[in-house]
Amino acid sequence: MMNAQQTSPIPITILCGFLGSGKTTLLNRILSENRDLKTAVIVNEFGEIGIDNQLIESVDELNGVVELNNGCICCTINADLLETVHNLLETRDGQIDYILIETTGLADPQPVAQTLWVPEIVEKAFIDSIVTMVDAVNLPQAMEETRIAEAQIAFADFIVLNKVGAAKTKSVQRIEKQILALNPYARILKTNYADIDLNLILDVGVFQLDEPTGEDAHEHDHEHDHNHDHDHEHEHEHDSAEKGYASASFALDRPMKAQAFKSFLEQMPRTIFRAKGVLWFLGEDRRAHFNQVGSSVMMEWGAKWGETAQSQIVFIGQKFDEDALRKSLESCLVDPPAPR
Repeated sequence: MMNAQQTSPIPITILCGFLGSGKTTLLNRILSENRDLKTAVIVNEFGEIGIDNQLIESVDELNGVVELNNGCICCTINADLLETVHNLLETRDGQIDYILIETTGLADPQPVAQTLWVPEIVEKAFIDSIVTMVDAVNLPQAMEETRIAEAQIAFADFIVLNKVGAAKTKSVQRIEKQILALNPYARILKTNYADIDLNLILDVGVFQLDEPTGEDAHEHDHEHDHNHDHDHEHEHEHDSAEKGYASASFALDRPMKAQAFKSFLEQMPRTIFRAKGVLWFLGEDRRAHFNQVGSSVMMEWGAKWGETAQSQIVFIGQKFDEDALRKSLESCLVDPPAPR
């Protein structure tokens, strides 16, 4: 068993990437393959519904911890990242081998890393690497909309260039050049559906916050602009990177008409960059897992509904009318039963 006196610090991987890049897909892959690790997952998704239902076993409501059916645990950040990690290390001492932090798609990883660079954390845990997911189809659009996508690339140890099969070869080559221009030290791993060898990105010990010296000077350092005063690391939970963005979440208790929902998607405001959820369609006994990023829409069937069925969907974007969106979405629903 692990304890603070006898064992080495626990590795932490920070997983980031712009909206819809595939972070949750990679996270689920890590959890399902597990590598015999007792993993703690900290999720800080902007407008997140939750990780895949089949991974969830039970919830400890008192501590906000989700027990996963593969022996791992998951918790959301309810207050402060530093406090969450610290409490996890204190209360789960000896019960975890690895920590994964999935950041919001609108987060700059630099302040996240700096938040954890404090004595009460480094005594028990250390940042192993920063992994950034990049959408090979939608990165150009993301970089036009915000500088956060650039920051996520610039601060990474590994770039998982995802969805390459859906992008043109020349486009992928241009994106690789863009990535290398922003971060010539990061290793680029090209893939589809986040299908990579996890040994390449986990427990690798490559992260360095301080500027390296000597022979290590050729390794990737994270010194870029790190003249931060660490007295304010508790304030990054709602980073200024998220300003201007909004999310709207809806839970719908009547089934949807498939054709009406298709029409809804075609007319959805262009200022919505990301939408995802679990949908209940009329006449279907299975969940429909829905993902939209820009002009790309994916729909696939999940597990069967249990005793109750309910659509849950999240929209993320800028300057959209939430009430109008709700009305448009509700127009896709089957009419309620007539009163008797």
